[in-house]
Amino acid sequence: LEARVSGAPEDLACVIELGRALGADGDYERALETLMGAVEQDAAFEDGAARKAILDLFGVIGGGDPLTR
Repeated sequence: LEARVSGAPEDLACVIELGRALGADGDYERALETLMGAVEQDAAFEDGAARKAILDLFGVIGGGDPLTR
């Protein structure tokens, strides 16, 4: 996925998929950075899919983590 995103960073579906995969692997900081990049490119893509993925990730990380503050 990282290679695909590197080759086509405008492919927001792939960027969001990578962000979710990084989060699933516990790499929360990179996941959030990746998903924020997608929001910056087009916040409305797929009805705000990147923003929704960020909110889902916040729920997984929890309020006690510095990344969610």
